[in-house]
Amino acid sequence: MKTCKKGHQYDKGFKRCPECKKESNKQYRKENSGQIKKRMEKYREENSEKIEQYYKENAERIKNSILLKTFKIDLKTYNSKMKEQNFSCKICKEPAKPHKSGKYYILCVDHDHSCCPGENSCGKCIRGLICHNCNRALGHFKDNPEILYKAAEYLKSYEKPQEKAPEPIIQTDEKTLEPIVSS
Repeated sequence: MKTCKKGHQYDKGFKRCPECKKESNKQYRKENSGQIKKRMEKYREENSEKIEQYYKENAERIKNSILLKTFKIDLKTYNSKMKEQNFSCKICKEPAKPHKSGKYYILCVDHDHSCCPGENSCGKCIRGLICHNCNRALGHFKDNPEILYKAAEYLKSYEKPQEKAPEPIIQTDEKTLEPIVSS
């Protein structure tokens, strides 16, 4: 084992202390964020077709990676939950929309924010898969059932009674009850 100037211990196989390298890279990115952003934008412009092709070919792997990082579930668990819910939103029952790659369907993973505040989840507090609109609505209502009940009562208080559509006026023959076609 080696020890760097800052006191970090690291394996002799490394030329440089990994902790110090990580700190140095973080500092560089912080100081040069504008330049880095410009380089990334330029690369994306010049290689947009290549990037799009990569995302199409690796859609499942990318989705799996995002699910693992954000919600601690894999694509297999996500797909089985999707199947349990009949490929529809758990709240409004709206059918899930297919991803542009055609390799999986898209619904938002809903989790209990009182367990895990923010976007990431521990994986144990997942409530279900919901559509984008329901996910945003829950967020705007702060996942608070009382506010949701009040919103429902508010909407119901302004609900107009459903009027029956007027019956079409069709003249019928009194004996045969067949429509009379006027020429």
